Amino acid sequence: MADASGHDSSQVARKRAFLAKLAETGRVRPAAGEAGIPTSTLYGWRRKDPDFARAWTDALDHGADLLEDEAVRRALDGTERPVFYGGARIGEVREYSDSLLMFLLKARRPQRFKERGEGDGEVETDQLGQYRARLMARLARLIEATSDSTSGDAGTQNNWTDRVQDHTTNK
Repeated sequence: MADASGHDSSQVARKRAFLAKLAETGRVRPAAGEAGIPTSTLYGWRRKDPDFARAWTDALDHGADLLEDEAVRRALDGTERPVFYGGARIGEVREYSDSLLMFLLKARRPQRFKERGEGDGEVETDQLGQYRARLMARLARLIEATSDSTSGDAGTQNNWTDRVQDHTTNK
């Protein structure tokens, strides 16, 4: 039996079951398995049905929100880990995840918690020009030092080595 939009009511029910599980897990394959729908069918529906595609995106967003909530819980509240001694459980230890906490801080406040040197990957054009000019000047000095040293004796060679070292260490 088809609904008002021309969809089979069992298909609508299966789509809803899939979307509910997708929202709960954020994972397509397990949600498809639980709904009993092949993933190829789901992807076909998503391509052909814009409403289903939007609902799919919303379900994934909800699943991501749940994952984020769990990350916050583990970072702030920690998790209980059993402690064993001599094969017997003697207690529990609460463990917190500093790495989860740092990921959350980086995601929520990237300006404050980004890594040093971490940027948008773009370098200003004038910066590139400055780097190129400095590199070319150093290269010219090294070439000059090389040409001067080829006409001299061993004493000049030592002088050349010193000059190259001076050029490469001075910025």
